[in-house]
Formats: sequence, structure tokens, C-alpha cells
Amino acid sequence: MTEPFLESKNINYNHVLRRSLELPCGVILKNRLTKSPMSDSLGNGEGDPTEAQIRLYERWAEGGAALSIIGEVQGDACYPEKPGNLVFGPQSNQQALRTLASRAVIDGAHLWPQLGHAGALSHLPISQPRGPSSLDLDGLQCASMTVNEIQALPGMYAKRRYSQSLQDLPGCTFTQDMDFC
Repeated sequence: MTEPFLESKNINYNHVLRRSLELPCGVILKNRLTKSPMSDSLGNGEGDPTEAQIRLYERWAEGGAALSIIGEVQGDACYPEKPGNLVFGPQSNQQALRTLASRAVIDGAHLWPQLGHAGALSHLPISQPRGPSSLDLDGLQCASMTVNEIQALPGMYAKRRYSQSLQDLPGCTFTQDMDFC
């Protein structure tokens, strides 16, 4: 049953969701359906995607999503939010990342990472939590980072670290305004 308000406005939301959307960086999404980032924790524990994670993002693309955003992709394996996070770094399994990217961008879909550094929320059993400021709260402690460590964070995600194996895939576009879109 349609709400009277919507009937009076004569809005066909199904049509609106199917319209393409051009983003300021020039990327055109085929529709307005986006899978928002969440920490799916489906990586192999070493920062690489698993077949289950690859298939999940492939299914979202098959289902019509224009954009899927992988949550909590780390640039430094020392500070993961969870053991199952993906990590973009020198030790990353480039072939597994390429497989994820190629299978998740079918039918014109895009795959973007939500880049993160867990800082104080780093998973304690496998890291030493560190953030811009030290914290000593009940249930949340972390050491402080140095100014140099903080300033190095953006470079950790620079496209030179991971774009080489992904830059030629459809849906993995690099622009001046965003490293990975």
C-alpha cells in the first residue's frame, strides 16, 4: 500500500534509484544503489581477501549495486581493527586483490575501499593500539603516536602502494581528487 503523501507527490522512487549519478571526481555510477562500508571481517587474517569475501562483493554487483564500499581497509598491518580486515601494503597478495576487484566490478559496478587506521581501537591481541593522543580510559587504552608517525599516515594510502595491480581494472579508477574510486 502506498502512503498518501507519496501518491500526492507522484514520485516514482524506483525510477529515481535507477538513474545514473555523476560524482564530482568524474566517476559515473550506473544507479544510486550503494553498499555502505562495514567491517565484514572476511579476510584471511593476514590482510588478504578470501573466496567468501570475493563472492560476497561479486553477489552485490550481480544484484545491481552500482558501488560497494569495503569497510576498514588498513594501510598498515600493525593496527588492524579486526583480524579479518584487508590490508593494502607491500605484503598484500596482489593476485587475491585483483580477483576481488575484477569479480566485484561486473555489470558496471564499482568497488571502493574505506581506508582506515584503527588507532586506539586496534585489535589488542594482534597489535599495540596507538593513536594521535594517548588514552587511558576504562576499557580503552592506547599509546600516542609521534608527529612523524601521524604525518606519515596519508602516504600509507598513496596510490603508489597498491594501484599498480588494480589501476587497469574497470571500476578501479584513479583521479587527482581521490586515490581509489
